[in-house]
Amino acid sequence: MPKPKTIFLVRHAQAEHNRTLDYSIPDPALSPLGETQAANTISPQLPPQPKPDVIITSPFRRTLQTSLLAFGSTDIPIIAHPLFQECASKPCDTGSPLPDLLALFPTDRVEWEAVRQLGDAWHHKTNMFASDDQSLKARAAAARDYLADRPEQTIAVVTHGAFLQYLLQMIRPFDNAEVVRCDLDEETHALIPVAGKGEKVNGMDETCRDELKEVQDRTIKQG
Repeated sequence: MPKPKTIFLVRHAQAEHNRTLDYSIPDPALSPLGETQAANTISPQLPPQPKPDVIITSPFRRTLQTSLLAFGSTDIPIIAHPLFQECASKPCDTGSPLPDLLALFPTDRVEWEAVRQLGDAWHHKTNMFASDDQSLKARAAAARDYLADRPEQTIAVVTHGAFLQYLLQMIRPFDNAEVVRCDLDEETHALIPVAGKGEKVNGMDETCRDELKEVQDRTIKQG
């Protein structure tokens, strides 16, 4: 029986909207604390082996910064992919157009092809990127399929607090810069945390609490 893929799920480090609780900030950058978290606290949460073969990151400023600060000094490829962006359509949860991102991140460490191919729909929150529950569940399923179809055996995904819960298909809050190791089921493409059952022992920051409530409200409405 083949060994399941290993997926490291990473929530971005603290961003300015996490620090200020101001959700009107467009595509916020990391806070100074977030820059420190990304540079110093993510890699130590990863085991010595297996190391990620590739980093898949949401193309938001805070996730790109987190990816580059945590992994930019390595030779691990970093791929920006809109499938892994955040759920809501608030300014803080809406990405920037590709020309703006290229100006902000003038580096050859990030592969932008998926962002180019998807045009403007991803940051306009339309079509498959809409913020309703049905669209989010479909996007999360497409993201899991994308991970399953990739050739790499070990993948790190740098994404967002609410979307992580859609990826995992469970109510499970994440702290900023937290890493959770999962197995990817070969048949169902479900992500299965290696340890624990999804419960959270430690506290969570206020923005993750808001994101969790939003997901819980959607779950209740869906029955």
